[in-house]
Amino acid sequence: MQIFIESTDMKLWEIVNNRRYIILQIINDRGKEVDKSKDQYTTSDWDKLTKNLRAKHILYFGLDANKYIRISACDTIKQI
Repeated sequence: MQIFIESTDMKLWEIVNNRRYIILQIINDRGKEVDKSKDQYTTSDWDKLTKNLRAKHILYFGLDANKYIRISACDTIKQI
């Protein structure tokens, strides 16, 4: 699996092993960090989101049906 994921995109294996890319947060007028809304995403943010989904997709399709059912509710790549 590692070789296949790395051959697709080297950064995907880093995502699988370490963490998913997190869309950056912004500081609101009260000085608190809040998630960006999708209309505030930059091209870089969209690229990170796409890499997360691509890694998740590869992991899903590398599993048989029984294992897929066990992980289909997982939200992050690390949980999978």
